[in-house]
Formats: sequence, C-alpha cells, structure tokens
Amino acid sequence: MRNNLVPTEIPHKRASDEPPLPPVPGVEVLESTPKVDLAALANKVAFTFSGDYELVDVWQKPHERNWGMSFVRFVFCRNEYVKKDELFPDFVAQKKGLERIFVEMTSNNLWATQGHLNPYLEKDGAATGHRVLMLGCAGRIPNDWVFSGGRDENNRGIGPKVLLSTRASKLNLTDDAGIVLSAPAPIPEMASAPVA
Repeated sequence: MRNNLVPTEIPHKRASDEPPLPPVPGVEVLESTPKVDLAALANKVAFTFSGDYELVDVWQKPHERNWGMSFVRFVFCRNEYVKKDELFPDFVAQKKGLERIFVEMTSNNLWATQGHLNPYLEKDGAATGHRVLMLGCAGRIPNDWVFSGGRDENNRGIGPKVLLSTRASKLNLTDDAGIVLSAPAPIPEMASAPVA
C-alpha cells in the first residue's frame, strides 16, 4: 500500500541474523480476485473465533523498486503452535493496538486478494509438515458509499446508497476452520427512479 496510508504504529521489519531461506513454491488456492471484503474473516481471526488464532507479528517494509509503496504483513498463528517465549517484547506491548489496526484496515477497504498455501518451515528451513495460508492483498479500494444499482448511461445513481462491501465478494472463516470466498448477496430491486 502507499507509504502515506501505512499506520505509523506498524513497526518496520526487523533485520534478521538468520540467512534467508530459498523460496519454496506454494500452491495458488485463490486467483487474484478484485474488490474482496475481508472484514468478516479479519474479525473472526483477530477477535472472535473461539480464540483459535493469535497475532504473532506485524511489520512494514518499503517496496524494493517502488519507493512510494510498502509491504505490510500481519501474521496469525493457531494457538497451539504459538511460541510465546519467541515473541518480541515490543510487539507484545503493542499487540492490542495492532489487532485494532488490522481490523480497521480490512473493514475500511476492499482488496484485490490472492491466496497461496505454502509449506511451513522452521527457522533453519526444516519442513514441519504443516502448511500456512498466505493472503496477498493489493489494489486497496476504500469501502465507500455507492448506489446499490450502480449508475445509468447518464451517470445518474440508481437506488439507495449502500457500502461498497455489500456489493463485494467476501472471504470468511467457517466453523470447521475452512476459508470460503462467497459472492455478494443480491440487493433487492428498488422500484424508485434513479437518484441524482
């Protein structure tokens, strides 16, 4: 996302003493899908889904070629795999505020979202047999008010105004910890004339 939109509370990526691991190919499980509403998934993972997941790291890093952009990463882990003694103390002190930022970023925007299922590796590169879902989000669009029926050929709004997220596909976490992309619910036809 653009540097000026990255919340200042998000820390910069820490330098690592570990040598970088070679890239490991993952499996694409969601092709890039524009205008995805991540709010329901974010709320369940960050706060309400039985406490099964915990935020374990957050960072920002400038893009290698486009200096006006930054990568922002939020890392969640299932509780049974969290190594609390390895969490950075400065992260732990900021954790609640960073969870709030995550929920706000996903509630206030729609994202072009792509998903990959990757192997989870230990720090030394050893395979664990577990997998991690990585959701890449780009193409941020603010969750603004739009006309429910779009606009006509004269650019007049049709129907009442609704949040863009009501017209968007959604990613959600199911009760069995599956993630599902669902199409937007249909908006009832309005008998009223276009709105200027």
